[in-house]
Amino acid sequence: MYARELVDGLVREQRVRVSGGVAELSGGPGVVRVPVSLAAAIAGRLGALPEDAVGVLRWAALLGAEFSVADLAVVSGRSAGELMPVVDAAAGAGVLVEVGVRLGFRHGLIRQALYEGMPAGLRAALHVQAARMLAGAGAAPERVAAQFIPAEVDHDRTTPEPGQETAALAAVPVDDWVVEWLAEAVSVLIYRAPQVAVELLRAVLDQLPGNDGRRSGLEANLVAALFRLGLYEEAERAGVRLLVGDTDSQRTAETAWLVAYAMMRTGRLAEAVSAITQGLARPGLAASHTARLRALYGMTFLTTGEYDRAEAVARQALTEAEQGGDRLAAGYALHTLSSVSFYRRQWALRLEYLDRALSLIEMDPQATDLRLLLLTNKAAYLSNLDRQAEAIAAAQQALALAERAGTPRVHVVRSILGDLHFEAGEWDDALAELEPAPAGRGPVNTRLAIHGTIALIAGHRGDWETASRHLRVVDDENLTAGVSRGFTMWAILASSLVAEHGGRLAEAAAVLAECLEPGVAEQLLGIGDLAAPLARLALATGDRETAEAAARVAAADGKGDPKPYQVAMADYCRGLVTGDPVLVLSAAEYFREAGRPLRRAEALEDAAALEAERGELAAAEGHLADAVGIYATLGAAWDIERAGARLQPYGVRAARAAFRGRPASGWEALTPTEVKVAYLVADGRSNPDVAAALVLSRNTVQTHVSHILAKLGARSRAEIIREAVRHPAASRTATA
Repeated sequence: MYARELVDGLVREQRVRVSGGVAELSGGPGVVRVPVSLAAAIAGRLGALPEDAVGVLRWAALLGAEFSVADLAVVSGRSAGELMPVVDAAAGAGVLVEVGVRLGFRHGLIRQALYEGMPAGLRAALHVQAARMLAGAGAAPERVAAQFIPAEVDHDRTTPEPGQETAALAAVPVDDWVVEWLAEAVSVLIYRAPQVAVELLRAVLDQLPGNDGRRSGLEANLVAALFRLGLYEEAERAGVRLLVGDTDSQRTAETAWLVAYAMMRTGRLAEAVSAITQGLARPGLAASHTARLRALYGMTFLTTGEYDRAEAVARQALTEAEQGGDRLAAGYALHTLSSVSFYRRQWALRLEYLDRALSLIEMDPQATDLRLLLLTNKAAYLSNLDRQAEAIAAAQQALALAERAGTPRVHVVRSILGDLHFEAGEWDDALAELEPAPAGRGPVNTRLAIHGTIALIAGHRGDWETASRHLRVVDDENLTAGVSRGFTMWAILASSLVAEHGGRLAEAAAVLAECLEPGVAEQLLGIGDLAAPLARLALATGDRETAEAAARVAAADGKGDPKPYQVAMADYCRGLVTGDPVLVLSAAEYFREAGRPLRRAEALEDAAALEAERGELAAAEGHLADAVGIYATLGAAWDIERAGARLQPYGVRAARAAFRGRPASGWEALTPTEVKVAYLVADGRSNPDVAAALVLSRNTVQTHVSHILAKLGARSRAEIIREAVRHPAASRTATA
């Protein structure tokens, strides 16, 4: 009824445009108000409740779509005992529901109708009153700050719509209490809810007199909040303005550090170095700020490849940080030392530095950005050592942290986690991480990796339309221009798959052969991932010279201290070129131990082809069956088709049973992660509770729930519960 009434109201208000049978919301961005007719329908449901209950629900509407009973008691001025009959009545009328340990409105439209039913001026006054009461009760800064931002603002945005934050805060009166609360709370707020912090700071500064002594402190925090959101150019401009007139030495030192770091993040290294040296020359600089600037200086040499200088400066910064007791400076110095170890391929030393830095900054809210950087580096390092479960756990921890902090790094972490799931053969989990990443958001290299990985999975699964669509985005937006080759690998592999599927083997090989160009292989970690399929394709087209070059590149990967995976890939390529199935099978066995199912299946397929060429048809048939079984588990329909076509001329066929994959619908269609989520939903847990239990991000859980609903043909969480109950407990124990 609500959906029908909502659409009818939108049509009457001419907010819907229909073209070619497709209806679009018109009128540009903005909040859609509840149509009058729908508000009246909702009022009819609320009319059955006592007036005092409706009053409490209005307070609840101010708190948001979900809220705690404790917060409702604070703002409404009623004890939990007094709220009990109100909550019972609202739940009985279908207005409120339990959401884990919290309460929520059964329909967002009910909450919106209650909210919009109050005059704007009254809402603003009630928000300020609620903020005061929550602050007085010791609520977290982000819960208090939410009361200053009207409900229609999307706080998940990392970049506000132009002018929207000003309009949203126009009705909030900036009195002394607001300014003083913000001045005290903002140092925490910028690390927990930086977008909200920016909007609040801008609104307060717009109304604060120019001669107010509190301005400089608030402006410094605005610089920090802008930096945390990745708005580096804005942070730099605001910081430079502040440095001109601010006389507080500690504050100017912190601002100078942020300005220099913002310059580094925007690729202006020379200007960053100049800003750092000027900062170090400031008189009266505290030891901690000297250490921070010095640590940043060491990071500049990583960009120029001067690793000896980077190490020397970082060690000096680490000594100064330890003497000054500055954990953040020490963390950045250790980050530089870990990066130097990475470039020198000193793997054990790199992990030691990463763990040491993480232990130092674990409890420091100012170190959120650095902690994310360290966790993602650690995840990549562990993956390179084929410690996939540990790598995924580190990346999941980073994603949960990024989501809580509201940082734009969330897209970078999603990309890394998606790649880790791909390598582990958990392709549906990879897509659950990559699909929520918004189009056009995040760094170019991250968007390139996301589109490339989605295209690669689609190609392996034979979904050529999806693969081509994502590759078109890469081409249309020119995402590869100026990007490190390391981020192009997934798109290159996907493009090669598309060409191979079209029968253009020479073109498929040529796409991969870019890795043989001078200087390219050094930029591509895991060059064997390109070299092995290149060798196979080159041999298939009679280009032995290119195949041998690919094998040489794989053998040179890692130089003096190659990791086991690099050794396995080198053996794999050498086995292809020499026609030795033993080498290829040895690599396949390592890939099994390392938890890389796609690599193992590809090696088994190639071993089957080599055995068939030798006339060992029984061995070839066994290897092919194993390969096809793995491909089927991954849903890699194209790989199954290719493998069958390669071996058919020899009369080698895989058992038909191996071709069956996961069904498209029903309980059996759920992935292992989706099964875990479904059972937790069946336990009555909310998405945040599920996220906490599985160490996933809330958006990832929402994606899994959406997939579960679609696969089960369900319309609500209640239907998920019913479906979960239908399955035996033994199944649940095995998967939970």
